Amino acid sequence: MQDVIEVLDSEGQILFTCSLSQRDRAFDYAREMEEMGIEVAIREPGLVESLGISLGMAPHDRQALKDSLEKEIQSHDYGCCLKDS
Repeated sequence: MQDVIEVLDSEGQILFTCSLSQRDRAFDYAREMEEMGIEVAIREPGLVESLGISLGMAPHDRQALKDSLEKEIQSHDYGCCLKDS
């Protein structure tokens, strides 16, 4: 899990990294790369990671939280949510 935002090229090479507080810089950089014809992707922490970071959790505790939530979600029957009313 990461505490930063990364801009990656199409091969997964990191082109640019910045802190979460400088999120706009990552998007500005990505826009510049795309204007030059370079395909990029932005990788940033998801909801669970962001929560853990804001609570000051250690990386291994954030991973344990993420694994726990994924296990809980997988234990439920998805079929009930897809039925037409």
